[in-house]
Amino acid sequence: MKKSVLSLVFLSLSALIFSCGNNTNNINNDNEVNEPNSPKVEKIELDYDYEEVETPTSSSKTYKENEIEVPENDIHSALQLAYIKSGYNSISTFAKGVKELSKSRPIKFLCEAIEEEYEEFYIEISETYDHKDSKIYKTKANYIELYNLKVGTTYYFRGHEKKERLKDLDWWSLSTENSLPRNLNIDGVTNVRDLGGYPSKLGGKIRQGLYYRGGRFNKTYEDKKIGDYVEFVRELTEEGYKTFVEDLGLKSEIDLRMNTNHYTSTYAYEYGAITNDSFSDIEYCPFPFDWTKSNMLIDEKEQVANVFKFLSHKENYPVYLHCNIGTDRTGMCSYLLGTLLGIPQVDLYRDYLFSNFGNIGGSRDISKLINTYLPTIKKYNEANFHLDAKAYLLEAGVSEEEIQNIIDIFIDDEIIVEE
Repeated sequence: MKKSVLSLVFLSLSALIFSCGNNTNNINNDNEVNEPNSPKVEKIELDYDYEEVETPTSSSKTYKENEIEVPENDIHSALQLAYIKSGYNSISTFAKGVKELSKSRPIKFLCEAIEEEYEEFYIEISETYDHKDSKIYKTKANYIELYNLKVGTTYYFRGHEKKERLKDLDWWSLSTENSLPRNLNIDGVTNVRDLGGYPSKLGGKIRQGLYYRGGRFNKTYEDKKIGDYVEFVRELTEEGYKTFVEDLGLKSEIDLRMNTNHYTSTYAYEYGAITNDSFSDIEYCPFPFDWTKSNMLIDEKEQVANVFKFLSHKENYPVYLHCNIGTDRTGMCSYLLGTLLGIPQVDLYRDYLFSNFGNIGGSRDISKLINTYLPTIKKYNEANFHLDAKAYLLEAGVSEEEIQNIIDIFIDDEIIVEE
């Protein structure tokens, strides 16, 4: 597990029986969770005919990295937060796509007032009230630092030197900051993030942990061939693969890169047997897009439909969608999906531009979204962009049922009811 200087600083000291490994614990008493009950929830009726606001303009306010104090439970770096707080079109001030700046920070779960080393220590963590899906980590210290936590989410944890004593302990809570996008730290891959966490204009918000998007798992070399195919070199490391499979539960990889069965052109670095046979726990699903087309929503409409048909099946999730560096084809599909799900355009613009924090070989702007993809969707002249996107997909060949399946999969329409 990677380490960081990030510390979870708690607010007060309490002497507690069955504390996390000791009789003292520095977690605020307000965070104690003895026997948490499931919250009362109610359903939101989705508003498919919501009124669309004008496409947002970017704020002129720009923060500097040294002006940002990173909250202790925020997954973003100071540089990333400075951009998130600034106007979305200010991205060139912070990142230009030529350096790896896209990774998230870890969050520390500390089980005592002071960090201590042990022969062995067990920390149990859950994100559910009933703790049925808790995970136990074995460490050599009374804390653990975890990457890729969900944003705006409460986690419950407890720890002890003896694994069998965990069941006797009270649970404590830690809540991550609700700052977006949820960018991820995947070893060997750049520009990775989750489309989840955003509010939806339909109502509710987008579930996290379903749709990941980013850069490739492997790279091709035009001047190196194995038989009739160019050589593929794996970039996703064993640690990154383990993160995808064990931590994120990834089931499907959607590869949008071109291959020889679909195209013939000079783009040999995207040719060959584009398969990831070494990733046996992930289903490989190629949907080749020609990124050289001027408008992929029109020129690749059939393939767009194939991707969204795939996304309509719940058993395929979680999915990871990528092209070469995770910007153009990946950005187009993610933008269309976000628009269908009612994510505000300002959030989709910022999410698209966040790719510049990755090592993607150069900067990207949103001109393609505004000048090509948005007009293509808006031409259906429905009441809002969600209905426009739906009309486009229906015309492309995605059925009404498949579209509704996607909405049901992604939108969390439950809210906690305060007693």
